Amino acid sequence: MTAMSEVRALPGGDTGVAIVGASENNIPWTAMLVNNLVRYGFRGEIWPVNPRRSTVVGRPCHPSIADLPGRPGIGVVLLSPARAVAACRELIAAGCTEIVVVSNGFRETGDPQGRAHEQALREACAGTGVRLFGPNCVGFASFHDDLCSIAQPIPVPVTPGSVSVVSQSGGLTAAVLGAVAGQGLGVDVCYSIGNGAVFGLTAALREALARPATRMVCAVVESVDEPDAIRELAARARAAGKHLAFLVLGQSEGSREVAQSHTGAVVGEYRMVAAWLRRTGIPVARTPDELAHLAAVLTRLGPPDRARGAFVATVSGGGAGMAGDLAARHEVPLARLSAETAARLRTLLPPGSAVGNPLDVSTGDAPAAYAAVAADPGVGVLVEPWMLSWPDETDRNAWWRAAFDRVTGAGRAAGKQVIIGSLFPQPLNDWARDYAARNGILISADLDRTLAALGALYAVDDPAEQGPASPPVPQSPPAPAGRGADGGGGGDGTAATDAAVVEPDATPEDSARGRLVTEAEGREILGRLGLPLVAGRECADVEDVVRAARELAGPLVLKLSAPGVGHRDRVGGIRLGLAGEDALRRAAEEIRASAEAAGVPAADIGFLVEEMVFGPEILIGAIRDPIAGPTVTVAVGGWAAEAGATFGTLVLPLTPEEITQALARRRLPHLLGDRRTADLAALLTTVATEFATGALAAYRTVELNPVILGPDGPRVVDVLMV
Repeated sequence: MTAMSEVRALPGGDTGVAIVGASENNIPWTAMLVNNLVRYGFRGEIWPVNPRRSTVVGRPCHPSIADLPGRPGIGVVLLSPARAVAACRELIAAGCTEIVVVSNGFRETGDPQGRAHEQALREACAGTGVRLFGPNCVGFASFHDDLCSIAQPIPVPVTPGSVSVVSQSGGLTAAVLGAVAGQGLGVDVCYSIGNGAVFGLTAALREALARPATRMVCAVVESVDEPDAIRELAARARAAGKHLAFLVLGQSEGSREVAQSHTGAVVGEYRMVAAWLRRTGIPVARTPDELAHLAAVLTRLGPPDRARGAFVATVSGGGAGMAGDLAARHEVPLARLSAETAARLRTLLPPGSAVGNPLDVSTGDAPAAYAAVAADPGVGVLVEPWMLSWPDETDRNAWWRAAFDRVTGAGRAAGKQVIIGSLFPQPLNDWARDYAARNGILISADLDRTLAALGALYAVDDPAEQGPASPPVPQSPPAPAGRGADGGGGGDGTAATDAAVVEPDATPEDSARGRLVTEAEGREILGRLGLPLVAGRECADVEDVVRAARELAGPLVLKLSAPGVGHRDRVGGIRLGLAGEDALRRAAEEIRASAEAAGVPAADIGFLVEEMVFGPEILIGAIRDPIAGPTVTVAVGGWAAEAGATFGTLVLPLTPEEITQALARRRLPHLLGDRRTADLAALLTTVATEFATGALAAYRTVELNPVILGPDGPRVVDVLMV
């Protein structure tokens, strides 16, 4: 593979660092920056700049950039936004090639003046070749070059190594550095990019991955604005044998716009973007510590073989059970042994011993049992939970060292990855670090966090196995029967650039938010696509409700049907378990009164009467995200949907086989049974296909909540479409 970009040379020791705006007022920033430069061996000069100070942090202070005694290769700016822009221009004129703008008050404020100042920074740097970090960042470092120009305390000493860090969050930069160092990993470069006015996320990732010393990049990401570039970088990193892992922060405006739906409230940007990243081949961490554990697994073992599971074995039944519980919590797939391996283990363990995964080998021929498990074709990772302090070279630890040799030898002989992890957090001793390095295994100071990282790696999709991406231009939605393409209603109309369906005469605000399709229209559209809807009928008034009920089997549900009303329960718009004409009339009048009290115009009030069905309630919610594109979420349905119990968010398109595999990975067959899971997979396939590339490709949101998985197959009860 060719280099991803030219590797930028960093300023050498013959240049200085100018700290513009250094003073006692911001002395924490100044002092931390100077401390890190000195601590990590910077060989150049350090020049505070402030016309109103003679010294700062014990160093002579210069009145201006023009008065510096040498060329400032690096400039760090600690000034208000307007003054920061002027200082950057002066630094560029003085020959500075690396500028760090620590100051905030730019685009991140949302203020027009802040955005204008940030644009001025871009214009000042345009065409100069200057790399500007920030604004609103803490700096950068190159540890192989003895350079740490970061204005933030770093909690532990960082050594040079093969992991690089890129962070849009200034506050989490030191946290990730500390977590990576805590795993015994060294760092190549660290880029705190803040707003990324000049040197943004994609550029920082590309430059870090291009460095020969970097084998792994850990990124803290608040927003992704170039998804195609991220996808390309992930592919090129894989081709080069390098790794990316992201810690994703924040919630998006796009998610809040669909808050009418339960799916929008449940999913948010994190789950959709995280699902997209996993689909792209990038694992996602939840904390800086987990991000560092991902780096440890990837740099020391590499990614797991997703076709093979993990196997937990140890000499303690309690330890095996606890590790098995942790693996289940973090969705690490446990390997299922072949019949041949299981039969072999029964000959090696005492009669009556439980043969499974996890496995207690405290009695019997433990070395042979480990070897049998490691040789099983379904096993990819051997996991040994460790319950004691680490061994050392003393005679009293000979038995414990033998335990290490047993699992390590079995794994190496079979070519399997090996993890030995402590069930309680304890730092590694010198013996453990040396043993891991000599044998090519991972010894973890915290098995819980390591299994969380392993689960995140197993959750990553292999982009090489995926089909083509969804087309960017959505199709028009189908019109309800009896209405032409220009008739209005029923989801027809123009497709906005963000895939929202709007009326031809919609206001700009309506175009931005999309139009909430009435449930009656939604039922008609989905019914013509073959989705299994619960029996029901739209009604205009109370007497129409009574007439419709005569054609349906009770008990019945009566629901408000009105344009623009999504959550009917919040306006008293649902009555359940109705039987008899009097009960229906009373329920209809109560719903009408509640809707009018909530501000629904009387002329807009209609009704839906439906048969009640019973069974597990599931939510299927499809959302078109600005970054992830079309996604579908499966979650607990009904009134409990917004409790947030999701089974997963999937990025489309997906084949029927991929959907079935995704449901199996999330243990749906265990929860619902094989038949109900198959019914759910078939329904989900139809929704996913139509939403990604079919008749629903012009909709922003399609939510089915609940879907009842009844004895006669699934039935869609409620429909919400935007």
